[in-house]
Amino acid sequence: MADDLRSFAWELYANLRAEVISLQSIRGQVTGVKISLIVTGGVLIAANVHDLPRLALTVPAFAALLFDLLIHTYSYSICRTGFYCREHLEPILREGYRFPSEHPLWEEFMVSREAGRNVSVLGNLGLTVLTGVIAVIVLVRPFQLGTSAPSLAALLVLVGWDVWALDKPRRDFRC
Repeated sequence: MADDLRSFAWELYANLRAEVISLQSIRGQVTGVKISLIVTGGVLIAANVHDLPRLALTVPAFAALLFDLLIHTYSYSICRTGFYCREHLEPILREGYRFPSEHPLWEEFMVSREAGRNVSVLGNLGLTVLTGVIAVIVLVRPFQLGTSAPSLAALLVLVGWDVWALDKPRRDFRC
């Protein structure tokens, strides 16, 4: 294999790994902001529930879902970059450096069973589910057609979008 192709693949691989680390850092920061804002907002609303309309208790659920969608965009970018490295650059590097096939390169390892599964998403979604349950209770007790029905419909659409976006990287890139 030509040295220039191998060198180019290595340089591109190193740059993309640095990009993945940056995306993971930003995703972690957005998750932290989500947790901080949702919990703080929820506590402030609950503390002033007698002075606010009951619908204010639905705001954290909508905010959590919108933060989830933002977090999912970072996850998608991370998986897309990993897929490119695994499918296109790692084969060049494996051949060019004669890397033994019994040892996986990084992105090959990350999709293997040995790497384990990322369960941190469950904690993030737990907060969304918690705020969503509160929002549904507020919207159905008492049910008011003019406000409850559109709010529940919007909540349902966002939950569906959230679940769809959560699974999209796995479907597209075997992440």
